[in-house]
Amino acid sequence: MRIAPLPLLVALLLTLAGCSSRPAPMSFDARELPNGTGERVFQYDHGPVMLREDYANGVLMRSRWFTPAGELIQETQWDNQSGEGIFLRQDGSVHIRMQFENGLANGPAVYYDNSGGIANIVFFENGQPREY
Repeated sequence: MRIAPLPLLVALLLTLAGCSSRPAPMSFDARELPNGTGERVFQYDHGPVMLREDYANGVLMRSRWFTPAGELIQETQWDNQSGEGIFLRQDGSVHIRMQFENGLANGPAVYYDNSGGIANIVFFENGQPREY
């Protein structure tokens, strides 16, 4: 009788026990919270990719926003769910640019009009707009 090498045997046992070293596939729960590792893609109403989000173990790692023609507008490498996010209009123009800390809006959110000028600035604290 031949015995399997130890690493192969351990991998087999972990796989059978449901402890595979492969990351869990990407999924979202009923509240749209991410689980697993993979990519989430958002599209413009007319089809092209608007946003690609990369997740590792349910944590957002990178976001890339694109014009309808496929040109990269911005890339954010998220650090502990902190970084700059943008919201685009259907024509690919930036509607809102805002800062996030620990997954919540924190700091200035700049709202742009259709011509690209600043329409408004709203300051957020812990995900809520600050009142003055």
